[in-house]
Formats: sequence, C-alpha cells, structure tokens
Amino acid sequence: PILVLLDLHFLDHLLEDYQLGEAERILHDYIWSDFCDWYIEMAKVRFSEGDEEIVSILIYIMDILLRLLHPFMPFITEELWHRIHSMKSTNTNIKSIMISEYPKSSIEVVGDDSKINIIIELIRGIRNVRSEFNIQGNEDLNIYLSTTNSNSLEIIDLEKNFIKNSTKINDILFAQVEDNDLSKSAKFVVADIIVTIPLTGLINMEKEIERLKKELLEVGSNISRLQNLLKSENFVNKAPEEVVESEQERLIQSQERKYQLEEILKSIT
Repeated sequence: PILVLLDLHFLDHLLEDYQLGEAERILHDYIWSDFCDWYIEMAKVRFSEGDEEIVSILIYIMDILLRLLHPFMPFITEELWHRIHSMKSTNTNIKSIMISEYPKSSIEVVGDDSKINIIIELIRGIRNVRSEFNIQGNEDLNIYLSTTNSNSLEIIDLEKNFIKNSTKINDILFAQVEDNDLSKSAKFVVADIIVTIPLTGLINMEKEIERLKKELLEVGSNISRLQNLLKSENFVNKAPEEVVESEQERLIQSQERKYQLEEILKSIT
C-alpha cells in the first residue's frame, strides 16, 4: 500500500525532538500529495473493477492517518475516526480516538515504495509530454514500453487501467521500440523502462521544433545573464542574501530547463 511512502521512523524522531511543525508538514504533504492524489485514485479504479477488499485497506490506512493527525487536529479527527469505523466492521471496542494507541514506527506495512514510484513517475512523465507539446486530452495517444525487466512490466500491467484513466491514453503497448515505426517521438525513462510516445499526427512537427529552438535560445540567454550577474562581486556583496539566493535558484531552474529542451529536441529531430 501507499503507506510505505510515509517514513514513520523519521516522524517518530521529529516528535521526540519536539519538531512539531516539521512533523505536521510531513503528514500534510503525505496525505495531500500521496494518499489523496494517488492511492485514493488507484483505489477508485480497483473498486470499479469489483475489488471490494480495497475498501478495507482504505479504512485501515485512514485509521492510521487519523491517529497520526489527532495530536494536531483533535476534533475533526475524532469525528472522522468514528465515521470510518461505523462504515464497516473494524473489530474495535475503543470508544474514542483519544484513547486509541498511537501508531508505532514498527507497524507492519506490506508494500514496495519503488513499485509505487514507477507508477507515479510514469503518469507524471505522460502528463508532462501532453503539457509540453500541448496535446489535448481528447487526442488518441499510445505509449510504448521497453525493458528487459519483466517485474517492471508486471507492475505497470497490474495498474494499467489506472494509468490509462489518469492520463487519458488510448493504450499501453509492451513492445520493443525498434520493432515499431516510432521516429519523431517523445521519450523518457522511468526506472529501467524506456517510455516512447509517438507524436506523428498529433503535433505540427516543424512548428514545434521551431518553438522549442526559440525557447532554448531564450533560456540560454537568460543563463548567460544570470551567470554574469552572480559572478559580479558588486552584486553578491551588496545585494540582500535572499536576493542572491533567489537568482541562484533561477539559474539552476534555467539550466534544468535547458537540459529538458535539449533532450526533447533530440527525441523529435
């Protein structure tokens, strides 16, 4: 389950060290970004396919999360805790979340975070391609996966419907790239899997290449400007520290964008 992405040992350490704000932030980020964004959406697909056991798993995880949150949000967690335990028999005689056991870092969690991350990164990669090339959701899109690791393909095959629903793609094809006419394609790598998305017929290739080259020149110019600015002792010594740090961050982001653009252009030219 997605619970493997939450480091309970580290959370215990933060609480023991009275770093309550950081502990609260980690819980918030996990619940919002991992549990809500990913696991609940995965569970919806499983439930629609007739997997009723997924409801019990959701209640199990929700119970743990509510107990973790209770010290920070006592009233709403008490109310929700009673509601989830009234939805389905959970074999608990405890009358209040206040006197329930706080989750221990030794809690048994079955799962492999690397498997979950493969699904998450694949979906993010497909969404990035749609966004980068302005491919609308109603456009038929196929993706080709190539790897020598059969375990990776099994992981994706298990969540194939969830991936298709989340990215609005037509099909996932487990095929070697060289066996298909996949020139002019977007490519990215997830773990040991090469992901290829043919773009022929979806975009105006010449205009897209022109747009990307224009942006690459603009990013290159911006990198030169920022590098010169940060080399200036006058600027570094006199500007407020937060301003210097902000410009350094902009330089890093521009360099990352330059690399992305170069890789995109390599894949379609």
